[in-house]
Amino acid sequence: MENLDEQLNAIMDKNSDAENEILLDNQFPYLFYKAFLYLKIGPEKYRKDDFFKQPLEGSTQEELDFLKSGCNQLIQGFGFFKNEPFTGLSVSAFYSLMRLFHFQYLNKTTKYNFNLNDKKGILDCIMFKHAIDGRTCTLYNFC
Repeated sequence: MENLDEQLNAIMDKNSDAENEILLDNQFPYLFYKAFLYLKIGPEKYRKDDFFKQPLEGSTQEELDFLKSGCNQLIQGFGFFKNEPFTGLSVSAFYSLMRLFHFQYLNKTTKYNFNLNDKKGILDCIMFKHAIDGRTCTLYNFC
């Protein structure tokens, strides 16, 4: 497996400077490393070491599967642009994913009849705020 920093740089190298600015403004490196850690150590160990004890004790297997899917998409760079949103996550699963990283919902805009890869659906653009330091990020989820 290649170096984790190399994986992060490979994602950023494919983007323009303007796109990378969006990634940085929306906490991509932080979220990338947290998602990688979650995938590496699993939900129980992550919860044990997490300040807010996320993911919550008693999470169903389906909820944990959504978190895993979201983390896998995140480390591939999905979710930061409307043409590359998270997919396959319900709104509640998307909120759970962001709670995993200590982000709380601030506001949302929704585009109905959004076309993504010849599929029509709903595109949510959601702004989150970090529970401890107040930094924000805006991410996209297609349902």
